Amino acid sequence: MASFQIATSLFDRFPDLRVGLIRLKLSEAMPVGADAAAQSVLAEAHKLPAEVDFGPWHEAFRWFGSKPKKYRCAAEALLMRVKAGGDIPSILPLVDLYNAVSIRTGLPIGGDDLERVQGDVSLSFATGDETFIEASGRESSPRKGEVIYHDDAAVLCRRWNWRESSATILTEKTRDAVLYIESLRTDDDLEAALQMLQEQLVATLGPLRVDVAVLDKVASKIDLETLSTSSSDLVGVPPASREPQGKGQRAQSKERGRKARGAGGDAPNRGKRGKKGEAKGFWADMMADEILEHIETHKDILGPIVERQGILIYDEKTPSGQIHVGSSRGWILHDVMARALRAKGAPGYFVLSSDDMDPYDKPSAGLERAEWDQHLGKPFRHMPSPVPGYESYGDYYFTTCTDLFDLYGIECSLESTGALYEDGSFDPAIRTALDKADVIQNIYAEMYPGGVSGGSTRLPFNPLCENCGRIGTTRATSWDSERGMIGYECRSDILGFKDPDSGEKAFIQGC
Repeated sequence: MASFQIATSLFDRFPDLRVGLIRLKLSEAMPVGADAAAQSVLAEAHKLPAEVDFGPWHEAFRWFGSKPKKYRCAAEALLMRVKAGGDIPSILPLVDLYNAVSIRTGLPIGGDDLERVQGDVSLSFATGDETFIEASGRESSPRKGEVIYHDDAAVLCRRWNWRESSATILTEKTRDAVLYIESLRTDDDLEAALQMLQEQLVATLGPLRVDVAVLDKVASKIDLETLSTSSSDLVGVPPASREPQGKGQRAQSKERGRKARGAGGDAPNRGKRGKKGEAKGFWADMMADEILEHIETHKDILGPIVERQGILIYDEKTPSGQIHVGSSRGWILHDVMARALRAKGAPGYFVLSSDDMDPYDKPSAGLERAEWDQHLGKPFRHMPSPVPGYESYGDYYFTTCTDLFDLYGIECSLESTGALYEDGSFDPAIRTALDKADVIQNIYAEMYPGGVSGGSTRLPFNPLCENCGRIGTTRATSWDSERGMIGYECRSDILGFKDPDSGEKAFIQGC
């Protein structure tokens, strides 16, 4: 029978990690009314969402290189949806019941169909060579050091508990299962959550077997048939340490780098050189040292920020059409910088954002104007994809590029600025910009004399027209800070382009 074990090195970083397990066997026939009963439990949970600090999970995701605002742990994703007024749809009784407990406790819960598991199950670190297949059928590869659930054949869940695989997902046919409830803190009432879920399973599904166990750093391995526990022999290779280093440690690391890359080293052309030709070190290592020294110098201000969110290496791309291979130069450099920081024990990570809220500002070569000119002025995020299977025009061009990152070996988190606008992430910054519009526009006027339309009276924001859906044809005319309301016009004299057919200047028509 299969076993489940946790890599011991996980406890080095998270000594309070505990995983509660429920071993479950169901009868062939589902009890009458089980669907309705489970849906009722899920509906009641919507009224009692937990109040939870997900900071420990954010820290965990950052530790293995995943941006927590983009990749949220399973429980946080559920609670955000519930608290925003959305409903968690009914999937099947077993999943409905554990989703209900997750909503009420704020603890991530998932499960595997043991009849589909191949070999043993482990919670450990990815090597970077695995393939993960989502329930949708889409394939991806976990980055090296990412925390994953896996068996002997496949990745079962990526980013700890972010997304499950199709390999062992629970279905209507599941009769033999294991459920996992995860906790990173001693004050999480894991035992109460286990008892709540066990009682709901018995009352609703009438299982043939339901047993409970808890794994921690002392008992980190369990036989899933006998439930006998032992110490795990799985060490695993964690990601580079994210613990901040002292100044002396960085200096020592820098000196080791210089010795390794001296004038007689293996890579004489990789770094900068002084007047006499002596190697000064690899450029990325030198820049990483400068960044870390700057953080140390201003640690009162920057220290808490780095502790909370790491060191962001950021880039963005407008998905206006097919992305040229030359753009990859910047992404490779950013990836190298993030790697150099991580190699020094600093929490560096690279984020590439799709600027898909930018407007389609001129006809695109290769697209029929009769079909596509109607979208001029609209955000790429709100335009249809030229190819079926993608969410939007912007998603198509951005994804067909970033899907090749594995070939380059680029490790980064991907995000959409359009999504950040829509979920309100930018709202505080937008308010500040609008409140200080005169300051911003005066700075522009100083930098570009005579080149800023509207001068100090122009508001630095383009609203999305609620009538025609364009953003390139709007101009804000008033801002009521107290009410948070913008007045604007949608005009036909703002966004111009050279017509590729006539060669004359044309303007995108507003409404």
